[in-house]
Amino acid sequence: MMLSLLLACGAPEPAAAPSTPTVKPRPDIVVVLAPGLRADVPGIPGAEASFLTALGRTPDDRFSAAYSQSPTPFTAFGALLTGMYVGAIPMCALPRGTGNLELLTDRPWCASIPDARYTIPEVLALYGYHTSLVTSGFPAADVFAKEFQTSKQVDSSAELGPATLEAWGTEAPRFMVVIASDLRFSARTDATQVLDGLSGTTVPPRPSMDVIHRAQAAYATAAGTFGGVIKGVLDGLEGAAGSQGLTAIVGGLTGLNLAEQGGSRDDFVPLLVEDFILDRTIHVPLFIFEPGGGETTLHNDPVELVDIFPTVTALAGVKPPADLPGADLREAPTQLAAGTGYAELGDQLALRQGTGFMLFRCYVHFCTSLDPQVTQRLVESDVSQSGGPLAYWDLMRDPLQDELSSDTRRAYGVRETLLSLRQGAAAVPSDAIDAQKLWSIRMVRSQGYW
Repeated sequence: MMLSLLLACGAPEPAAAPSTPTVKPRPDIVVVLAPGLRADVPGIPGAEASFLTALGRTPDDRFSAAYSQSPTPFTAFGALLTGMYVGAIPMCALPRGTGNLELLTDRPWCASIPDARYTIPEVLALYGYHTSLVTSGFPAADVFAKEFQTSKQVDSSAELGPATLEAWGTEAPRFMVVIASDLRFSARTDATQVLDGLSGTTVPPRPSMDVIHRAQAAYATAAGTFGGVIKGVLDGLEGAAGSQGLTAIVGGLTGLNLAEQGGSRDDFVPLLVEDFILDRTIHVPLFIFEPGGGETTLHNDPVELVDIFPTVTALAGVKPPADLPGADLREAPTQLAAGTGYAELGDQLALRQGTGFMLFRCYVHFCTSLDPQVTQRLVESDVSQSGGPLAYWDLMRDPLQDELSSDTRRAYGVRETLLSLRQGAAAVPSDAIDAQKLWSIRMVRSQGYW
């Protein structure tokens, strides 16, 4: 009787099974970098404008003050992949020949990324990403290929389209880095032809403005042609992307170009100081294109290429290493605030902060940025000392760095930030270099200075 009543009334419903949490698919991500693609001087359209026009896309985020961590592609890429400053990795930031692409293979302890340093592809691989590196005309590729699951090198950018699709893989999510050095070579060839051998002498004469304008036009044309090639690469990858679409971070890896010795638009620095760090040798274009597109957010505060690491991990929804100095690029202020752009090379350190740009040179033979002596000399330097190791420019008033700024108060503030970086996030680890290694790197002669 009781059983009949229970059956008539109906037994209690069983508890619902716990729902499986929905895991959002991770997006496909590609980072495209071009050694030698420099940012335009404000108000003067040039290579950057030609490149972006040829891409045929509207960026979601555009960075007017993005900075590479070195004028040499090798060390700049090492810094980007690790999200660390060059000295903190450490890697040998020395110029090696006019093309800037030779390696310090005779100093292997600072010619590769140490095993203890996490790289972007290593972190993403932990979360199921297929990672690949595709390069054209980049001799340093072998050093970095081991960080990726797949790597492919081709001779020219004309081969990049098929190469990227072949390396892309069939299983999402995917992460790819593309480095195309053809722009550097073609632009150097074009500019050298226009300059007709001016860059071949030890102390070239000052070219006429007509020659300068022709060289600039050749460079812009080369950048536009290169942008068309990259458009084809992105079109192909977008077609092969998963349901979440493709997010692309595109920009320059270094800014030194134009067959010049030091990055100057209106003068040629002698070979003694080739690869002189100036604003335009490390100031590069940088854009983010996300699926669907939308209005462009223009970020005017200085950012750095080391910011790409935390940006990629944020896009992928994964955890970055805890000691990265950078931040998500998409959160950079649209107005000038406290952002900085730090770089080093040989015996030089440079810092962009706000509208100010500071250059420090050790001015001692056998000096290298991996030497603690550099930091000590920076501590002892005086901004007000005329002809001393510190130079300061206001880029708002003087974008081409023709005259030193007399604003000593602001210069002191930038110097303090530079010193703080050099003693903090950009410091060479105390256990990374011993006396023998330091002597070894001091003995590397490079284009007339050490």
